Amino acid sequence: MVLHIIKDYPATIKLFNCEAEVFCVSTSECLADEINLEIEDVKILTFKVYPHETKKLLPFSFDLNFTGQTISQPRFAKAYFLPENNVMLKLFPLSIGETEFSGNQVEVSNSKIKKLSFLNDISGRARVQIFGATESALKLEEEYFVYTNKEQKELSDEAKFLDFFQSIYAGDFKHALGYVSQSLETRLSKDVLKEYFGAFNEVKLVNYYSSLAVVLLYDDFAKVYCGNISDGKISDIYEIN
Repeated sequence: MVLHIIKDYPATIKLFNCEAEVFCVSTSECLADEINLEIEDVKILTFKVYPHETKKLLPFSFDLNFTGQTISQPRFAKAYFLPENNVMLKLFPLSIGETEFSGNQVEVSNSKIKKLSFLNDISGRARVQIFGATESALKLEEEYFVYTNKEQKELSDEAKFLDFFQSIYAGDFKHALGYVSQSLETRLSKDVLKEYFGAFNEVKLVNYYSSLAVVLLYDDFAKVYCGNISDGKISDIYEIN
């Protein structure tokens, strides 16, 4: 089994098997987007996570059970069991207080708060959220996307496949359909894409499989989609189990 730990925030991660430390890594010292580990004959691994930002985040630990495919503390970590003995693991920060209200840019005017957060995707999208104040909290009133990349360069097949799914996530279905072949476009629409792929939270381009592939992360599960590209257009998309 191959374990893929996604780097979402700076931290030191230690793994223990039967109280013996078997692995230790600092995410800030790893240049790749994920940390890959081959797991053999291990039933339960104990993870201890030590955030580098200690003023706002707390350390935590949890057990990953490979036999039952369960995780003991899903609030702070989530394991996605993928085809061909791959496991993707996301670690969520444990904040000292309530969720921090922060973004790349925050503006306050006329009793409204506008937050802009860059998604760091291929099209250079940024999410804009506008909040209004109620008696006890802030309420999200409007959400939309803006684009920072004014000039789009020719993308590789891998980047096109990734951007197709990133566009669906962003709700930019016109941009997504621009990547598919003419024969495929006749069978697809905004509603078809929304119904077929559903509401996923994140998309990852992976090289775990023999075909071009992405992993879509949902609240409680993950799906792997592969595709074929001919003459610069996506000609086929299919799920593998």
